[in-house]
Amino acid sequence: MLSLSEALHRELTPHGVRVACLCPGPVLTEFQSRAGIAGDDTPSLAHVPAARVAKAGYRGLMRGRCVVVPGLLPKLLFALVPRIAPRQILLGRLEARQLGRRA
Repeated sequence: MLSLSEALHRELTPHGVRVACLCPGPVLTEFQSRAGIAGDDTPSLAHVPAARVAKAGYRGLMRGRCVVVPGLLPKLLFALVPRIAPRQILLGRLEARQLGRRA
């Protein structure tokens, strides 16, 4: 999604069309409890309130940003982790985390 958004952003900006990819990280909502998903073990510093995510996304789009990452910790993780850890390790960790939540 990120690569597609970046490509569309670059291709459509000269035509006055805005494209942004919103990458919020963990968002504080009622979704998990309503969906019956087990508790989240993500550090609370990483969570960003939904209203703040929406506001950051809108502001980023209006300012012509291609990628919008609300919150300091998600920004650091988004910028650093993919450059340090190999992609296959990241994908494996994400898969294990998602499978653990389904249990």
